[in-house]
Amino acid sequence: MKVKTLALGVLGWLSVGWLPAGEFVDTDVDPVFEEESGLFSSWSFRTRFDAESSVLWADGIVLSEHALGGRITSDPFDVGLTVGYSTFDLDYEPSIFGADTTLTEDRTTYALDGRVTLASQWDLVGSVAYYDGFSDYRSLWISEYYNQLFGGVPSFVDPAPKGVSYTLGLEWEYIPIMAKVRLTGGYGKDTIAPAYDIGENGLERSRPDLYTKLLQLQTENVLSSRVVVQNTFQYTDTTNREKRWTAQTGWNIALADALYLRLLGGYAVEQPSFEAYHIGGTLEYQVADEWFVRVNARYYEDTGEIENSLGGFTSSAPGLESFEFGAGLRWQGVHSALNLYAGYYQTNYDALAEDNLFLQNLYADRRWGLVQLSYTYSF
Repeated sequence: MKVKTLALGVLGWLSVGWLPAGEFVDTDVDPVFEEESGLFSSWSFRTRFDAESSVLWADGIVLSEHALGGRITSDPFDVGLTVGYSTFDLDYEPSIFGADTTLTEDRTTYALDGRVTLASQWDLVGSVAYYDGFSDYRSLWISEYYNQLFGGVPSFVDPAPKGVSYTLGLEWEYIPIMAKVRLTGGYGKDTIAPAYDIGENGLERSRPDLYTKLLQLQTENVLSSRVVVQNTFQYTDTTNREKRWTAQTGWNIALADALYLRLLGGYAVEQPSFEAYHIGGTLEYQVADEWFVRVNARYYEDTGEIENSLGGFTSSAPGLESFEFGAGLRWQGVHSALNLYAGYYQTNYDALAEDNLFLQNLYADRRWGLVQLSYTYSF
């Protein structure tokens, strides 16, 4: 019983301390609400509200993300809805062709996820998500390049990026509290801003719709009273690309009663020449009953995107090396949680080849600032 009790504490820290901003979990149920809920007096449920914002900026680029979410949990159901809004503000500076300009775009996202208990130790999980707008600032920059180059050609089509995705999985807790495994399948469609080139038949456009299929296996195990490990393996098949295989591991360790460590590592490979890996760690210390401080470090490296563009040039990114350092402060009350994080993020690209020199201002080394703030209320 002692092992299971301590393991629950570590799992609680896994859920509360280290997920992205806004993912805190409060397992307490207000007994007064249960007794006085009238119509739902026989239905015990918990409700959670999340709000978060983050800003990432560098010279000439400001990116922001904001999200509101709600979740209702009641055996045997758990349902969550998140609505997000993102903005991209760029000083577009072409290196070879075009004119300087300021780009401002936004993206809206909607996500619904749920879980239902099928039988003892078996859950069905699923999600659906939709977004409308550019997926990142790089896509917006490249779209502007093609717009300035070919926008006056009659057959040029203004981009309308958007996407939808679905997942469905089965989770088995084969040792209660101590071990579980989840198998998930997914499918998505992304309408992107395509590439253009002048060919034998005039202006040619690359494929605007990309389809993705994925299969993911995830395990979570309590190795001891102070250690929880989560491993994830994924197979991804996207239109016009080779299959990608990824693996990630996360170790959550209670070093002491008030000191926690999380270690992350991952690796990805795609034929014929793509490889990527990342490592990171976060150390959190409980300085008072409801207050936690943490420091964070992360490193990422890849060999560069695989070229799949039209014509004699490519918009694919060269090899990338990046790292992040940051610190955060978290207040965790009985029904509320507030989380503040600030960090420094740096990206270093390999030298560009002749076929993508026209994007050297996009793939320039940059120093970024990052601030995140989130609030959660459970009732």
